Amino acid sequence: MKSVTANLVGRLLIGGMIVWIVVANFQSMDAAVGYAAFMRVPMPNVLTPVAQAILGLGGLLVLTGIRPRAGLLLIAVFLICVTPLMHQWWAATGTDWTIEVHFFQSNIMLLGLCFVLWSTDSSVWKYGFDRQFSEAQSKLFGRIVV
Repeated sequence: MKSVTANLVGRLLIGGMIVWIVVANFQSMDAAVGYAAFMRVPMPNVLTPVAQAILGLGGLLVLTGIRPRAGLLLIAVFLICVTPLMHQWWAATGTDWTIEVHFFQSNIMLLGLCFVLWSTDSSVWKYGFDRQFSEAQSKLFGRIVV
């Protein structure tokens, strides 16, 4: 039972923080687009909101427990695509180097966490809407959709 509770608390913290970050980024989208342009991201006006939407959807899926593994996949895709573009610590100097290294390392750590959670036995994902939806589908269609 401990692992189920730990999974729930971890899922709420991770999903909640990601959703909070995405909401803040959408509230200051001009600054996020400007930084993406500064980092030479192609089509920053398009890719920045799309990337935030992918991250936000992933965070919501993890937070609510609705298809949490799909949410982890979205978060991982975001991190794999965005981290080397936005946190180029190898090209930075001084204080910028420290900041970029910190964000790069944090993103790599989150990516690792996605893989760890992905590999977790599905029985610990007990508290979430996904299980309720699967049980309702089972009653309607006679099988559980994973």
